[in-house]
Amino acid sequence: SLHREKAKTPEELYIDYKNTYIYLILSKIQRKFDEKGFHQMLAYLVMVIFTFDYLDRTGNHRETREFLKFTGWSLDRYSELSGKNLEDKITLAVNIEYPQLPEDEKSEIIKMVKASWKWLNLDKNETENFEKIIDEKRRLYKLIDTLHDRERLNIIEFLRENMGTETSIELMNIGIVPTELCVNNCRFCVAAWKSKPEERGKSITPEDFKRIASEVMTFANKENLIVTVTGGEPFLELDRLEDLISRADSRIDITTSGIWASSEEKAYEVLSRIDRARKKNTNKNFHMSLQLSLDAFHQEVFHDERGNYYQNVPVEYLINIINVIHKKIPEIELVLLTKLSVYPDPLVQLILRLGENGYTVRLGEKFYKESIKIPIIEGSDIITKPALLKAYMYLVPRGTTGQEVQPILIFYTAVESIGKASALEEFEFPGFRREVKQFLEGKFPEPLPLIGIEVSDDGLVYPGAHSLYTWSIGDVLHESLDEIYDRIKYDPLVRALNTSP
Repeated sequence: SLHREKAKTPEELYIDYKNTYIYLILSKIQRKFDEKGFHQMLAYLVMVIFTFDYLDRTGNHRETREFLKFTGWSLDRYSELSGKNLEDKITLAVNIEYPQLPEDEKSEIIKMVKASWKWLNLDKNETENFEKIIDEKRRLYKLIDTLHDRERLNIIEFLRENMGTETSIELMNIGIVPTELCVNNCRFCVAAWKSKPEERGKSITPEDFKRIASEVMTFANKENLIVTVTGGEPFLELDRLEDLISRADSRIDITTSGIWASSEEKAYEVLSRIDRARKKNTNKNFHMSLQLSLDAFHQEVFHDERGNYYQNVPVEYLINIINVIHKKIPEIELVLLTKLSVYPDPLVQLILRLGENGYTVRLGEKFYKESIKIPIIEGSDIITKPALLKAYMYLVPRGTTGQEVQPILIFYTAVESIGKASALEEFEFPGFRREVKQFLEGKFPEPLPLIGIEVSDDGLVYPGAHSLYTWSIGDVLHESLDEIYDRIKYDPLVRALNTSP
C-alpha cells in the first residue's frame, strides 16, 4: 500500500504526532476516571478543557479538529475557551456547561476540575521536568570520585584482596563515547545534560582521549569484544572516530543521527574519511557497521513561533547517506536503529522518500515479537499489534537490471526510562517501567547480567549505559581496564545484578 502513498510534509507529520498524543492523553484521562469511579461529567469537562489548552499550545489545526470528531463533542459550543489562560478556560467551561447553577456550586465544580488537573499531572511542563532530571544528573555526577565514592571502591578492593565472592562476568561489548556534545534535541536522550559545552565536566586534551582510546581498544581486542561508538554525536569528533576505526581488531559499530549529512556532497566528504580509516585497518577480523538512528524522537517535528515546521533530523539526511554509500562506498555496512513507539514510524517516510529517489523498496525476513504489543490508532479505536523487532530492507535502483543494493538491517529496541525519557508519558513508548519497578522491589524474576561497560569521553567507566554519570566503576586515565574489570567481579552491586536482583 505504501507504493500508492506520498511522503508527508513536516507539517503533516507534526499533525499526525499531535493527533496521536491528544488521542492517547484523552484515553488516559478517561481510564483514570473509570478506575476511580469518578463522575463522567467531571471527566468530560477535564477532557474538553485539556483539548482547548493543547490546541492553543500546539496550533489550532483544522486537521486536528476534524480528527477530534471521534469524540462526538460539539467543540464549537466551547469556542470561547480558545486563547484564554487555563484559569479562565476552567471557569468558562463550567459556566457554559452549568449556566443555571448557583455560583457556590459552580465554585465547587471549578475546585474539582483543578484538583483533577493536578491529580492527572496535566499541568506538567516538559521543559521544567527535563531541567529537574538534568539537575539530578548534575548532582549525581558531582558525587563521582568524592570521598564517599572512593570509600565504596576501597570496600570492593578489600573484598577482592580478602576472599570476597567473585562474580563470573561475560562481557560482550564495550562502549566508548568520543564526545557527549550533540546538536540535536531528542526528548528521550540519556546524555542531554552533557550535550552543551557549558555542561562539560572535566575537559580533556586530545592526548588524554588518545590514552582513553588506546586503553579501550587494547582491552576490546584482547577480550574479543564488540566496540560500540555512541555519543553525543560521535561525528562531531571525526579525528577521534578515525583513530578508533584504525585501532579496531574485531567489530566496531558506530551510531550516528546523520545530522552532518545535509547534502550528498557533505555526506560524501565525511564518509570518505571514514572509509579511508576503514581501508587502513588490515586486521583480518575487523568489521565495521554504520548505524543510523531513525525513530519518533530523532525525526520528531517541531513548530516555531513563526509557523515553520522542521524535523529534528530530516529523513532526507539519511537518504543522502544511503545514496552516497550505494553510489560510491558500497563496502560500508548500514544498519537502521529505531525505537518502539506509539507514534507514526518514520521508517514509512524513509521508504516513501527512497521511492521518490528512484528506488524500489521491499522489506524481508521480518521478525515480530508476539509478547510485545504496540498500540496503533485506527479510526477512533486503539488496537494492539505485535512489535516488529527486526527486518531487512532491500533496495533496487529503478532502471537497473534488478541488482539489489547491500541489504540494510532494521533493528528495533525499546526506549528505556532513563535520562530525559523518564519525563515522557508512559504511553509514548512501550518501555521497561514495570520491570524496573519489579527490580527495585526485589521481585524481578530473572538476573540482569552485566554484558557491557561504557567509557565516557572523560575517562570514567560505567557498568552499562543505564548507570552513565551516576555509578562509576573506575577511571581509565588513572588505572587500566584490566584492573577495573578485575575489581568489579567483587562488587556486591554487580553480583546482585548477575544473580538475584
